[in-house]
This record gives sequence, C-alpha cells and structure tokens, in this order.
Amino acid sequence: MKKTRIVVMLFLAPFFFVSMISLSEAELRLTPAISLREEYNDNIFLTAYDEEDDFLTTISPAIALTYAARGVDLSLDYRLDFDFYTYNSDRNEIRQRGRLESTISPYRDIFFIRVSDVFARVPIDVRRQVALDNILTNTTDSNRFIVNPYLEYPLSETFLARLGYTYENLWYEEGEGDDAENNSATLSIIKEISSKMKASLAYTYLSHRPDRTEDYDRQDAGLSIDYKLGPKLSLNAGAGQTWFVYKIGTKLDSTIWNIKADYLLTQRLSISAGSSVSFSDSVNVGAYERKSSTGSISYSGKSTVTLTAFRNIDKYIIADREDRSKGLTLGSSIPVTSRITGILTGRYIYYKFFPEEENVDRYGFGLSFKYSLRMLTATLGYTHNLSNSDIEIDNYRNNIAWLQVRLTI
Repeated sequence: MKKTRIVVMLFLAPFFFVSMISLSEAELRLTPAISLREEYNDNIFLTAYDEEDDFLTTISPAIALTYAARGVDLSLDYRLDFDFYTYNSDRNEIRQRGRLESTISPYRDIFFIRVSDVFARVPIDVRRQVALDNILTNTTDSNRFIVNPYLEYPLSETFLARLGYTYENLWYEEGEGDDAENNSATLSIIKEISSKMKASLAYTYLSHRPDRTEDYDRQDAGLSIDYKLGPKLSLNAGAGQTWFVYKIGTKLDSTIWNIKADYLLTQRLSISAGSSVSFSDSVNVGAYERKSSTGSISYSGKSTVTLTAFRNIDKYIIADREDRSKGLTLGSSIPVTSRITGILTGRYIYYKFFPEEENVDRYGFGLSFKYSLRMLTATLGYTHNLSNSDIEIDNYRNNIAWLQVRLTI
C-alpha cells in the first residue's frame, strides 16, 4: 500500500476535476480554519498501574470545501494535527484527518463515478483499552479509498437497472492492521412499486485480498424493501444469502437479513428499532458475523438528545473468537445561552469475550461547553473513562481536561 503519498494524491485529485469546469457554472464554498487545543491527560497509556500523565498541545489547520456544478458534486474536509507532548516528546507526531466525497456524471445522468476517501484514527481491537478522546493506546491511522464507476439505466419510469464496479484500498499505519484491496461487481434492479414502496434485487461478487489474514471470495444475493406506511412510520427490510470461499479451503454460507422501523412520535421526537445479521472485516482478525439489535429515541429542536441501546454478537470465521457486547450510548447538545452550548456524551458497554470468558464493564463520560462568536469558538471540556475487568491488568481509569480555541475564516 502506498500510504501517505496516496492519501495526498487522493485529496488533490478532486481539484483536477474542479479545474475542468468553468467556475461561472459552479457553486464553490471554501472555509479555512485553525485551532489550538491544550489538554491534560492523567493516564495517556491507559494502564492499570504506574500511570503516566502528560500535557498535549495540538495545532490544527483545516479546510472545508463544497463544490457543485453540472455533472459534479464534491465535499472535502481536511485537517492536519500537530501534536506536541511535554514529557513524552518521542510521541510527537503529525496526524492527518480527512473525508472526501465526490460524484461525477460524465454522460447524461446514466454513467457515474463516485470517489470516496476517509483518513481517520480508529481502534485496533475492542478487547484492549478503548477510551473516549484517548488517541495513543490501541489506535491506528487508517485510510479507506473507494472508486465506484456505475451505470444506471431506466428500463421504464419506475424500473431502474444498475451495474457497477468498486475498487477499495484499505490501509492501516500500525503493522497489526490488515491492509487490503477489494474488487467487487454489483448488478441490481430497483422497482418503484408505488409512491410508498420501493424494492431492489441485488447480486454482488467480492474479491478480498488482505495482507495478513486469509484471502477469500464472497458472493451476496438479496432482496430489500423500503416502505413508508404513512407520514410517521417507515420500514426497511432485507433478506438474502452470502457465500464465503477462502483460498485455504474453508467455506461458509449463511442467511443475512435486516429490519428497521422509524416512527415519528411528534414533530421533534422519534424512535427507531432494528435487528440484523451481517458480515464485516475487522481491523486485525479478519471477517466476522455480527448479530445486532438496536433501539433509539431522539429529540431534535433547540436541544438535541439521542439515547441508543444495543446488543451485538461478533463471531469470527477463521479465528477461535467471539465477542459479545451490550450497552447504552448518549449524545446531546443543549443551548445554555445564545452563545454557550453544553455538549454531553456518554456510553456504557458490557463485554464478554470467548473462549477466555473475560467480563469487562467500560464507562465513558464527556461534558463540554462551547462559546461561539462569529469567527471564533472556544470550548472547555472534561472526559472520564473507567474499565473494570476480571483480569486486573486490563483495568484502567482515565481523566482528560482540555481547552480549545478555533478560528474560522
């Protein structure tokens, strides 16, 4: 994988497409910004004993771009984080953060090219230390680049055929991460049955070629339906079959399905619930089957609050491993005055890991206050993390206090 060199090229590529179209035909918005963050962390390595504290200074220039023209849509958020540690200067680094989404239609709204690139820091393994706002332990930079040319051909006013190819390049900074290249082809037929119902039938063939785990080919076939029963209730459901064939000879076939309902109780209050069986690839252990159930309630107005409950069972195909988790997450934004907003985040997750049968309770809580002016935003925040495990060495407690000032031009 070509790492940083590829990332820079990917984020510069959209500007080539932009340059080919007259700006008089386009809507262009460019927003530069820079922020300074000072943080104190009392356990930067999330250890059970001999905790190390440190002060972290981060300087972050950033740019946001949106561009719309005939045949081209593009959005880009990109940021560089310059990290400076007071006592652990060997940990100083420059981190990239970015998201690119672009769709180009070279020919009459029939042929499209979608480009996506996301550069982010992600956890490596949930069995190890994972904490809100802690960027050092059990994390790695990752880059996911996708190119997806596809054709959409209307067979009738309510009947659409879609044929596409997708190339995906996945890269991780840490050696534990399983870099991979994926090539897939998809054929789908979409039928608008009525103004309230839409159905699609799809088949996908995927070739997965990782660097560390086992190669496999995968096929998926299934039917999905979107149904709006009324102004308040909508349903999405799907069912199908998936087949894995590993190069080492292992084979697996399984039923996959999902169902989700969204209901608008009032103009501002909504609930949703869903359940699914699906397959994904982990950062470092290969593919796994996830059985998932979720439910949430959301309020949106001057204040926004979302509370979500979930339960997951992750069973790995090649590795002798099963991870079970259940818990709650909370996200809210509450205006205190016309210029001050309070932001509250929280999560509780109970894990059970097999075959070791380790039990872990993890708690995370964050509270911050944001003071906004026309170009300047100042934020003061605090985060607390706690982990209790059957294995004493896996326990940790972590407190983070921070102040950030952001200037948007």
